[in-house]
Amino acid sequence: MNAQSQLVDLRSLGYTATEQALLLQRLVVRTVLGPWVVVGAATAGSSERWEALARVVGEELPAHAVISDHTAAWVWVGGPAPERVEYRVPRMHRESVLAQLPCWGRDGVPPDSCVVRRGRLAVTDPLRTAVDLMADAARLARADAVTLHRLIEPWGGLHRALPPERTLEGLSPRRRGLAGRVWRELPQAFR
Repeated sequence: MNAQSQLVDLRSLGYTATEQALLLQRLVVRTVLGPWVVVGAATAGSSERWEALARVVGEELPAHAVISDHTAAWVWVGGPAPERVEYRVPRMHRESVLAQLPCWGRDGVPPDSCVVRRGRLAVTDPLRTAVDLMADAARLARADAVTLHRLIEPWGGLHRALPPERTLEGLSPRRRGLAGRVWRELPQAFR
């Protein structure tokens, strides 16, 4: 967290819904995730989003869960808070609710080389997050080119013909093909 912001849960401080809405309207606070807001002039950075996610669902996530897809993209590059928390675990496909937020768990935990851990929370790294979004037509339809660009550009992704092999581990040949095709086409969106 930076010096100008502080992550807090307004509900736990006794603010009514009307008071919370007024604080948001006057930009005294900015929503991060669920009830958590950043107090101050700065927008939430990656560390605030990570901390908010850990506080909201960290204790309730299934063992070995890895935050993925649009939720991981939000952690790394920001944008609107996700409508649901997406995560991966061994052997599961189901909707659930964690800490009053809709969630979607599915099977297929990525390799450890594609996971970043802080405390109990694990999140797919930016490159694997981009590949996961590119490898699924429904998720790709909800992702925008700017988000994908922001996930891969810091690692030189726009200058590579294909995603790094480690980011493709565990994907079916069909999903690998879709991810590779989108990866090759992405730089054209920014010319």
